[in-house]
Amino acid sequence: MNSPRLLLLLSFFAFVLVADITSAYQQGSRRASQDPRQCRIQRLTASRPSRKIQSEGGVTELWDENEEQFQCAGVAAMRNVIQPNSLSLPNYSPSPRLVYVHKGQGLLGISYPGCAETYDSGEQEEQQEEQGQEEQQRRRRGGEGRQHEEEQEEEEKQRRQRGRRGEEGRKQREEQQEQEEEEEQKESWGQQGRRRGSRGDQHQKIHRIRHGEVVALPAGAAHWCFNDGNEELVTVSITDVNSQWNQLDQTPWSFYLAGGQPSGIRKPSERESEREGQREREQEGSERERESEKQRRKRESESEGSEEEERSSFNAQNILSSFDANMIAQAFNVPNDIARKLTREDNRGFIVKVQRGGMGMIKPDEEQQQERGRSTRENGLEETFCNMRLNQYLDNPREADIYSRQAGRLNSVNMHKLPILRYLDLSAEKTNLNPNSIVAPHWSMNAHTILYITKGDGNLQVVGSNGRSVFNERVSEGQMVVVPQYFASAQRAGRNGVEWVAFKTSALPMKSPLAGHASVFKGLPLQVITNSYRISNQQAQQLKQNREHQHLLFPPSRTTSMSS
Repeated sequence: MNSPRLLLLLSFFAFVLVADITSAYQQGSRRASQDPRQCRIQRLTASRPSRKIQSEGGVTELWDENEEQFQCAGVAAMRNVIQPNSLSLPNYSPSPRLVYVHKGQGLLGISYPGCAETYDSGEQEEQQEEQGQEEQQRRRRGGEGRQHEEEQEEEEKQRRQRGRRGEEGRKQREEQQEQEEEEEQKESWGQQGRRRGSRGDQHQKIHRIRHGEVVALPAGAAHWCFNDGNEELVTVSITDVNSQWNQLDQTPWSFYLAGGQPSGIRKPSERESEREGQREREQEGSERERESEKQRRKRESESEGSEEEERSSFNAQNILSSFDANMIAQAFNVPNDIARKLTREDNRGFIVKVQRGGMGMIKPDEEQQQERGRSTRENGLEETFCNMRLNQYLDNPREADIYSRQAGRLNSVNMHKLPILRYLDLSAEKTNLNPNSIVAPHWSMNAHTILYITKGDGNLQVVGSNGRSVFNERVSEGQMVVVPQYFASAQRAGRNGVEWVAFKTSALPMKSPLAGHASVFKGLPLQVITNSYRISNQQAQQLKQNREHQHLLFPPSRTTSMSS
């Protein structure tokens, strides 16, 4: 009697599994529009940022998006360092972006078009007290205004008695009246601004972001970030320029609503490059790495151009600066002097210092934000972006997808854990690998993988589509490597272990390991293995069973320990 129910339940789970796999393949196929020749890579490189933009309140570092590996993956990489009490100005991108918070903490705000300002910062009593003070000031100014009018009437009588009623007098009175009206209008605007001031400000939700979190930034949504901590806020991000959201070219554009091109756009100095290269040589001691470093410097020296070319290499500008000030004044219904401030040139850059206490009213953790009642009629957009979580902690040992006390752990965030990733078609993984442990050889079935080393060092091997090695070098903190889809890779940690974050160009990435539990070799018949490699049945059994209770992350074996 229960068998039909059991069969129905099993059919449902099978349907869900097939739907997830189908969705993963469909998402992977959305990126197939790029030129396949871009992924005919003969050699990968462990690269560092090639351009540095120094702003007033921090540094923006950019990897060369024209590198073959980034062109293959269809992404651009960036690292932001925001100083304490500094603000990364509001901006938006035509492509979705996935951010990893490497160090520090801060506040993040995103303005979605069509979403209501459902949050109030501050307390109602303080608002009422401020309104009472403004009312008293308004009455006092009203009394002074009446006194001023009486004085004007007396002066007018004296002018009439003296017979001075010429055209010049009328013009003066008209000018004075215009000035008074303008002052009254400014005063009215000021009162409105104070009534809508910081304590009674209405805005969209502000998010607290911390070290170890992944943050999703949808395409076209204006966002800002403020470092309210006592240490630098360091973030690493990839922008999916090949996303279906982006109908421009594959240039990583950023459209800013404030700021301007800083004067500090430059490439690392020769002394910095030399110091960085020396540090790498001391850490890695590899002849191949030194050769790779020489090639990188050669490419940088060949790509040096004029100052104008340097400025155009950072594709960002304040879009308001090119609008007519009168148009802005009319659009916002503000005085022209305010509009001119919005459109003026600003060479502070795109990360600016904030005066002490200038952002004190925005404290989503310390002060309770009250959410105003929503309308019962939601517009569909509120059911998607408006109410979705943007960030997810990626480094919690208790939530590890794969855990081995001897080998390490792997945490992942996909569209099931962070639903907004379904619309970005991106995801991320964080791997902590213990000393001398390895990640089994595997390949990604529906995504490119962008590895960023966050701590330690280790060896990375990547084999390309032609069966040849395209990368076999030691990688260290701060370096980035792209592993294209279907390229097989394996990692081994150094003596102090290694940690990295992996950005994936799919919301539901799938990987296929060669060894261990649920691996390719575990699923092959014994006879297929013996005939493929001309080995005995016993040897084939070892390939299938020696790691059958371990998944992807393996501790060092005895043979490895003896050889090292």
